[in-house]
Amino acid sequence: MSNPQRRLTLNKGDERFIFRWEQGQEAGLLRALWDHVGDERTSFDAFDAAVLRARLMRILVVT
Repeated sequence: MSNPQRRLTLNKGDERFIFRWEQGQEAGLLRALWDHVGDERTSFDAFDAAVLRARLMRILVVT
């Protein structure tokens, strides 16, 4: 049986950031969030990563 895929989405202006991961791969998701910080091709910044990290923590507490 495979792990269900989960998703975090952030809409910022005209941009939409969608991060998908499988349950148990949260550490990889956190790394991916921080890898996007400072990417000059987007407006994704440290605040956005922190917001998504907080959402992830809420998801993990509930499940």
